Amino acid sequence: MSRDPENPLNMRQLGEGGPFVLPPTNCSPRRVDFLKRSNAILGFYATVALYSEKGRENLEAAEKNGQLTPETAIRVKLDPGGFVMQTNYRLLKKQFARAGAQLTNQVFLMIYGNFEAYVLDVVADGFKATSCANPEEQAVQIIMGTSWRGKFDRVMQKLGVELGKSKLNSKFHDLDLGFLGDKCDDPIDFLNRMADLRHRLVHSTGRADAALVTRYPNSNLAVGDIIHLPFGLPQGIHFYFVLLTEILDEAFIAKFNWPHSLVDPEKLVE
Repeated sequence: MSRDPENPLNMRQLGEGGPFVLPPTNCSPRRVDFLKRSNAILGFYATVALYSEKGRENLEAAEKNGQLTPETAIRVKLDPGGFVMQTNYRLLKKQFARAGAQLTNQVFLMIYGNFEAYVLDVVADGFKATSCANPEEQAVQIIMGTSWRGKFDRVMQKLGVELGKSKLNSKFHDLDLGFLGDKCDDPIDFLNRMADLRHRLVHSTGRADAALVTRYPNSNLAVGDIIHLPFGLPQGIHFYFVLLTEILDEAFIAKFNWPHSLVDPEKLVE
């Protein structure tokens, strides 16, 4: 499969000056749901970032005009519920400086969780197709407690779905899967690295330890640093999952003869 190195996902532009979007793609109903959730998550990310940036510009203009000082009281009522946030402009600016990184970390977790939900759904559907008792429970047992290579091996063994390494590598050939400054050319290794990062952000302190710093010497992290993912990273992670779910969808559709259709990803919104 040949790719344009400047456009490896064959994205297309919607009209002159419009956004670039993914090409039409074949989807089972489960993958349609995955893409709808992705669009909602990334739409949330973009709109919060845009409104925050415009708010920052307006506040800094007011500061420049002398309408705000560091000690100016800021009072914001957060409805519903009537909760009131009270601070001052100096502290608000300090918090805003950290907000982009925190938002990116949380959106990364949402994008990763969306993929994991898709996998659980299709594996449970596979067990239902085999008339297995407790298909959801069986799916959870397969997905939990092992590396992603082990998860895929279990799916192949239990359901007969073909998810071989060569098939995965073929889909991702010549794509840059760099991770925290470290080169990665194995899509499953990349997925395992994301799982490790997700674990650190959710179940650990969210700080870099010696093992992480040693593994990723080009990450510019020191032991004890708070892990802040670069702004915009979730969009690239989403494209990786678009390709990976395409492989999974094709395999499950071929095995179980599931219904599928060609859809325009940008139109999958609710």
